[in-house]
Amino acid sequence: MKKHLSHKAGQFLMVGLSSTELTAQEADFLRQVQPKGIIYFRRNVANPNQLIDLTRQVQSCLAHTAIIGIDQEGGRVARLSDPFTVFPGNESLAEDYMRTGDPQWIIKKAKWMARELKAIGVNCNFTPVADVQTNPNNPIMLGRTFGSDPEVVAKLVAATIDVFEDEAVLSCAKHFPGHGDTIVDSHLELPHVDTDRNTLLSRELIPFARAVKHRVPMIMTAHIMYPEIDPQHPATLSKYFLQTLLRKKLDFQGCIVSDDLEMKAIAHHYKIDQACVASIMAGCNMALVCEDQVLAYACYEALQQKIDHKDLQARLQENQKLFRQWDQSYLRSKRLRKRAQWGWTSHHFPQI
Repeated sequence: MKKHLSHKAGQFLMVGLSSTELTAQEADFLRQVQPKGIIYFRRNVANPNQLIDLTRQVQSCLAHTAIIGIDQEGGRVARLSDPFTVFPGNESLAEDYMRTGDPQWIIKKAKWMARELKAIGVNCNFTPVADVQTNPNNPIMLGRTFGSDPEVVAKLVAATIDVFEDEAVLSCAKHFPGHGDTIVDSHLELPHVDTDRNTLLSRELIPFARAVKHRVPMIMTAHIMYPEIDPQHPATLSKYFLQTLLRKKLDFQGCIVSDDLEMKAIAHHYKIDQACVASIMAGCNMALVCEDQVLAYACYEALQQKIDHKDLQARLQENQKLFRQWDQSYLRSKRLRKRAQWGWTSHHFPQI
């Protein structure tokens, strides 16, 4: 691997690892690239003590406190299985809320999920799912959403965000501007949704607007084409969606993170390193590259080549502000009140 170009480019990246232990090549990659975030999948998890040790290994390679993320929604999207708690999916808990009018099980799930994640050193969960499931035949969102009523989805999204904030774990509303009306799995191909702007504002964006009001720290983009709104770019690469709608219309001041750029919705249509740069220029603060370390390094090099571009400089300034705030509210502070009991120690090592 080449000598590092600049650690500035690394802060735009959240990357995956290959297994339950950090390889020598991965350790070298982390030391050189200094990515801001790491995302765990089932392939990285054997048991709690192993995951704690993996996080220690990762953190020892980095000069900053890493964002350690995971997709732990509950139901069919859960990276942690036995002996970890197996949580129900959002659909079943939303049905309970519709019967009772009480979101207690949503709140309890979020609380214990956040505490369990902190105990193993994970400080970021890519949840809640804020998609409104308007298409019952949607192959990717089955069982994952809080339903088809935008107001119900918005209320349960907000309740989840509030709990994660109280527990000092980063949450992430996804998949902006909405994945609920698709019939194509974006892991396999690029979906096209014929929804106009007014419909989007009155339906899909209601939960995201509520998430912003409840200070959600992160929002994840969707790899979806909305040709009635932006005929040229999927939302992940669209300045209109990320800047005009999310930043200006919804007044979101937090971190915009892409969905995995290795998904076929992007990879079948773009070179991934070019898509990575385009996503940051469009408005993403971080890009996910979850599988291939060679591709992740290509993204790093491509970002560094454009590091002086005004759009990347704007993202660098945004990131500096965001990460400073997170150091105070999520990544380092509250450690005596919160993490001394449940999560990372003052030396940035998790406990269980």
